[in-house]
Amino acid sequence: MSFCLVPLERAYALQNKIKKIMWHNLFEKNYAPFIKNENLLVPSEYLASYIASAHFGVVQEWLENGCRETPEEMAKILSNLTIRGPLTAAGIR
Repeated sequence: MSFCLVPLERAYALQNKIKKIMWHNLFEKNYAPFIKNENLLVPSEYLASYIASAHFGVVQEWLENGCRETPEEMAKILSNLTIRGPLTAAGIR
């Protein structure tokens, strides 16, 4: 069963806001000090956009499927995807 919490245009605006907050927290506030600008393989804007969009998509999937996992389980899923990466999460080493 699929449902929408916010209209599509507002969802897009929300996703963009999340991307901006993600970039601000990672690269201006330095909430992840292990991420160093000089070590990035891609521009910081793309990295923040990738992470935020991935998180947004996973949360959207969770909501559309009836929130079967607890918020704590979702936090662990998002952490594993973010820290270990999608290929490792898929079992590719």
